[in-house]
Amino acid sequence: MLGITIWATTTAGGAGPLFIAGVRQPGTLSKGWAWVYGIIASVGNIAAGIINQSDFTRFARKQGVQIPGLVFSLLGAGMLVPIFAILTASASMEIWNVEEPFWNPLAIVIQWMLDDYSAKARAGAFFCSFGFVLGQIAENVLGNGYAAGMDLAGLFPKWISIRRGTLIAALLSWAVQPWEFYNTASVFVAVAASFSVFLSPLTGIMMADYFIVRGQKIQISHLYTGSKEGSYWYTYGFNWRGIVAWVVCFVPAMPGMIANVNPSVIISRGLFNYYLGNYLFGFFESAVLYTVFCIISKPKGAGLQDEKDIYGTFEESVAIRKGITPMNKNVDPEGIEQIDSVPRHNKATDV
Repeated sequence: MLGITIWATTTAGGAGPLFIAGVRQPGTLSKGWAWVYGIIASVGNIAAGIINQSDFTRFARKQGVQIPGLVFSLLGAGMLVPIFAILTASASMEIWNVEEPFWNPLAIVIQWMLDDYSAKARAGAFFCSFGFVLGQIAENVLGNGYAAGMDLAGLFPKWISIRRGTLIAALLSWAVQPWEFYNTASVFVAVAASFSVFLSPLTGIMMADYFIVRGQKIQISHLYTGSKEGSYWYTYGFNWRGIVAWVVCFVPAMPGMIANVNPSVIISRGLFNYYLGNYLFGFFESAVLYTVFCIISKPKGAGLQDEKDIYGTFEESVAIRKGITPMNKNVDPEGIEQIDSVPRHNKATDV
């Protein structure tokens, strides 16, 4: 992308006309809601990563080492790549004397071939396309395939491994024809903003469950049992609190999402504005609603944790700070070794 941006700005002799075009009113939106929509669309584009980032940060050597990578990817690469895209799109208007910019970099590569089918143009197209292919493979394997594989393996561990789950997700992805989402810039933004309609309530529920309902305490041993006595069996294997909160909080944004993709659908301004700010509304509403449900009907095991680090999950210092006996070492929360007795699990933590 950097190479295409350098070529475009050099060939156009500058950044192009978009940078001197001034500000245009964004359709029927007010400036305030246009800002909200832009922010929500950006967050929606990484909404899946916000939920699934723990699939990778769980491999961190210790708590906190994942933060620099997250900051760099979001504030570094996450800002530079859109800037490259804007510069390239603006310069494309000057290069080809068109009113609509080239927002899709692959369209630029194809245009190279149409303008000059020389060995130089073909070589440039090959290397740029090869870079995009590598980027797409990395993005889809790490951001989509691996996460889907873990989820499917967790749901059906007897039949599906992470590898099989990843392959299944790859095959199913063809059914939705994702390449249709990126034909134009407006469609891309609409699709990116729509991800958060479904994912923001999930994020709010998960954070409320961990930080508020359970007080950052998890009975890890209960995560690895199919027993109905486990804390996470809920009601016939389903946590109705989370399901109801999720449905109630994503449904109000559906009309706005449909209207945004299909302009022929007419809805009220209030419903459409709700969609524009769906991540904020869905996140906080689901967190509050789920917490209320848990107050009314407290989940089993809420606020409890294993007394001993059975699986070696924590470093010794972290386990002691959490009040958990470290694995293979009988240490009380004050760091004083106990020789005569071993803390026993109470009934709530036995599986």
